[in-house]
Amino acid sequence: MQTNLAHHIQGSPEWLAYRKTKIGASDAPIIMGDSPWKNIVELWKEKCTIDATTRATSKLMQRGIDLEPVARSFYIDLTHNFVAPAVLDHPSIEFMMASLDGITYDRKTAVEIKCAGAKDHATAVNGIVPKKYYAQLQHQIEVAGLDDIDYFSFDGNAGVIVNVKRDQAYIDKLLAEEAKFWHCVTNLIVPTTMQKHHEVENEEWHAIAREYKAASHQLKQLEEKQAELRNRLIILSNNRNSSGSGICVTHCTRRGSINIERLIAEEKIDVEIYRSADVSFWKITDHIE
Repeated sequence: MQTNLAHHIQGSPEWLAYRKTKIGASDAPIIMGDSPWKNIVELWKEKCTIDATTRATSKLMQRGIDLEPVARSFYIDLTHNFVAPAVLDHPSIEFMMASLDGITYDRKTAVEIKCAGAKDHATAVNGIVPKKYYAQLQHQIEVAGLDDIDYFSFDGNAGVIVNVKRDQAYIDKLLAEEAKFWHCVTNLIVPTTMQKHHEVENEEWHAIAREYKAASHQLKQLEEKQAELRNRLIILSNNRNSSGSGICVTHCTRRGSINIERLIAEEKIDVEIYRSADVSFWKITDHIE
């Protein structure tokens, strides 16, 4: 899984170039639409260019780079898991790799180190991994073939561990999204940005949302009741057109539908030239899609 090549030395020019030929763990949150720093189109442009340079290192990023060896020592002292950095390739998926901050020699225990700011560190203290890192951790678990991974949040003085278990349902979705993204990279197709929803912290919103869900539930019950009564009326009509109390039951026929897909395929019709302009609208559902 790991080879003794220069591109497996994290931070080296060879490593930077190699990362452009694969999907790394830090790319996963971008692909899943959870990164606050970069969107999927920007990542796609990076992967499709020859230049291996990356964005300039910010003060926060440099702090993380400088503190990582210190944090790793803290983690080792805390857990007695003697870990070292490693770059791994997925054993069967060609486009997947992961640069791990630390993994044991027996490849059974790994750690992802974040030298977090106050907000992210407080989240970890409460036993929660910030959402923006979840895809990265699950990507690492998949590449390394692990059952779990330690998320180690280090504030410069102390650290806290949040153990993250393999989430196979999430990994399956992640693999599907990464495969779609890599298809876009290899075929030079601009990917579609995943739609995300921001969480509204407004009591009026929550009150109306609860009322809307209750109304939707009542409407569904009424529709089910209407369908039941409709069937009973049809049965009582005894296969005859019937009426009473302002209700008519009428037997009707309509022409069969045309198999549009078959027509397009057989006649080789370019339907796009007949397509009208896109229509923008709002959709409300009972859950975040």
